[in-house]
Amino acid sequence: MVQYGARLLVLREFLAALCAGMAAERRESVEAAFRKRVDDLLCLTDDRQLPEAFHSTLLAEINYYLGELKRR
Repeated sequence: MVQYGARLLVLREFLAALCAGMAAERRESVEAAFRKRVDDLLCLTDDRQLPEAFHSTLLAEINYYLGELKRR
């Protein structure tokens, strides 16, 4: 579990760096595509019995990346 957490942290920082390096118009395009994919993902998770911790973590991560796309 610790190794998985470490991998996720590295991936999170890598994606944040990518967002920071994008031009504003590119971030808008990526945000639109991300929102579409997130909507599809949320539809899938609505049909499954998953713990509340899963849903709250999922939404927190979605909001983190949406915030990163808005920054800079």
